[in-house]
Formats: sequence, structure tokens, C-alpha cells
Amino acid sequence: FGLSILIGIWALLELYIPQWALLFALALIALRYLLPLIIVQNIIMLLGVSGIAVSLGSAVSWESMAIVLVMLGIYDVIAVYGTHHMVTMFKGLLDKGVIFALIIPDRPRWFLKKLSEVNPGEGFFFLGTGDLALPAVFVAAAAREGFGFGLGAAVGSLVGLLGTDLLFQLGHRRPMPALPAIIIGTLAGFFVVKLVNLL
Repeated sequence: FGLSILIGIWALLELYIPQWALLFALALIALRYLLPLIIVQNIIMLLGVSGIAVSLGSAVSWESMAIVLVMLGIYDVIAVYGTHHMVTMFKGLLDKGVIFALIIPDRPRWFLKKLSEVNPGEGFFFLGTGDLALPAVFVAAAAREGFGFGLGAAVGSLVGLLGTDLLFQLGHRRPMPALPAIIIGTLAGFFVVKLVNLL
């Protein structure tokens, strides 16, 4: 867990402070273990995922990434509702204190809660790193076509995420795959910009 996030943060900081990137990345990872709060976890996860997304997005085409998104969206539904192995795996990692997810609490003050106090279905919404990283890689790949394409995909991703979170807030508290809605929003936002550019 620490190594994968370290690599992502390091890659991101290399763009801005190359001579200090590794040192700052190590310090941030250490902070995650010295101060195990939800807000620290979320900041570290966002930085790590951003670095990974920028690195991968600069190496793949948006067409290839769109195919990957659709395939993994289908897989996500099967893994959560069909085989249930995604839920079992997540609970196992959570029991070991390894949380590959953003934690979104019902109440803002809970961002200061310790990670050991976090339990699924008890006022916390989990957004897995795949749900963040995969659309982010597409956004980075789309941005190579032009800023507007990346922005459209990013806005669409947020709309898809908000739709998933709304379902959760309205009482859909059992585990559900977030990736399909986010993918639909991401691709819709991208193709809306494509259509506008064609007109």
C-alpha cells in the first residue's frame, strides 16, 4: 500500500520539485502512519492517484482507455453483485488497516476521526482507488487532445460520482459498484465536448 502510493506521489512531485520529490513523498507517506486520520488518508490517496494517472495518461490513447473503462465497469458490477469477491477482499484489507479508498463520512467533522474508527455502513462511503484512478487516467489521456476534452471528462466523472454518492445518501447503504456511473459520466462528458467541437 505504502509503496504504490509513494510511487504515485513521487511521480506527481517530480513535475514540480524534482530535486525534492522523493524526500517529500517519503515524508507524506510517513505522515499517513504517524497521523492516521481520515483527512490525512484522503490527501495522500488523492496525491498518489493523481501521480499515477498523469504518468499512465501520458502513455495511452483515450480510445484505448475508453475500452478499458467499459470492460472494467462491467467487471466491477460482476465483482460486487455477482461473485461478491470485491466486497470480501475490501473487508479483509480493512481489517488489516489497509484502506485502498477515499473515505467520505456523512458528517464533515468525522474527517478528523482515526482510521481505526472507520467501519463500512456506519456513516462512511468508500470510493476505491480504481474508481478514482481509472477515470483520472482517461482524463489525462483526453487532455492530450485538448484542454476542453479533459475538462469535459473530468466534469462528467464528478457528475457520475455525485450520482453514486446521492444513491448512498438516500439509503442505498449496501456495497455497490461506483465505477459504472463514474465511467458513464466520464465518457459522456468527453463525447459532449467532441460533439460541440463538430458542430
